[in-house]
Amino acid sequence: MNRVNGVAVVGTIIATVGVFLRVRADSLATRWQPIGPDAWGGTTDPTLRQDYRAVGLVLLCFGLSVVAMTVWHWLADRRPVPPSGVTGAA
Repeated sequence: MNRVNGVAVVGTIIATVGVFLRVRADSLATRWQPIGPDAWGGTTDPTLRQDYRAVGLVLLCFGLSVVAMTVWHWLADRRPVPPSGVTGAA
């Protein structure tokens, strides 16, 4: 695995964590309490939910920008390609 692939994987993981925080912000911001046998209820803190969503959005944008930069680096790679017939180094 070369460096571009490694950075792309890290960017994808960061973006995935950001999506998780955005999608699960309500559950993460809820204080769950038992209200009876086999019953749970909770109250959601709106400020904490907004914080989770904001952090998730920042991570999502950062992860996607890292992936975009690695794709650009991969597409704009200007290493010289040896001509046909050249098989080894000097």
